[in-house]
Amino acid sequence: MSEHTPDLAHGALRGAGPGHDVVVIGGGAAGLSGALTLARARRSVLVVDAGRPRNAPAARIHGYLGREGTPPGEMLAAGRSEVAGYGGRIVEGEVAAVERGPLGDFDLVCAHFLHRHGDFPRDRVLRAGARAVAPGGVLLVVGHAVPASWAREHRPDVSFPTADEVLAALELAEGEWEVLVSGEVERVRGAPDGHPGPPVDAVLKVRRRPGRA
Repeated sequence: MSEHTPDLAHGALRGAGPGHDVVVIGGGAAGLSGALTLARARRSVLVVDAGRPRNAPAARIHGYLGREGTPPGEMLAAGRSEVAGYGGRIVEGEVAAVERGPLGDFDLVCAHFLHRHGDFPRDRVLRAGARAVAPGGVLLVVGHAVPASWAREHRPDVSFPTADEVLAALELAEGEWEVLVSGEVERVRGAPDGHPGPPVDAVLKVRRRPGRA
């Protein structure tokens, strides 16, 4: 179940209806899982997905409990159905920019595997997310540190910044933030074909100091 929203220029979700408690950018396994949890908690959730999953070329997925060997498209279709079953909405499109609205600040802002494809303004989106963090709140950015060891080919238009590079690109005000985690984390997961090859993630977790706005 999905809706098509052709014009998402400058972050304006035209025709998407009233505001939502949460907007999830990306409708892969992680995005849909978060959307499902929030929708079950009676939050108004909107998922924006371009329909270009990175694992589309794979014949099967592995490492997901209850979904071992399932084709990626089949798993995503089931996830969309589950999100919609709890009132979540899914629109097809791309987010070109994120602007801080008048609704106030947030205690937690997360960006998981939001990689730059082509001219996607990833740094600008992340900086907007940092501005939305309330004093005492946390910004968590997680991404692939390197291409997956089992990837068939490396796409030159996809970047894999380190945690330090992400921190530098955020341009956080000096003295306003403290770094809680910055570095690489190896996940306990093998390659889709069963061979060893755990992915490595770049993780940055920063906290806006209380009393700073």
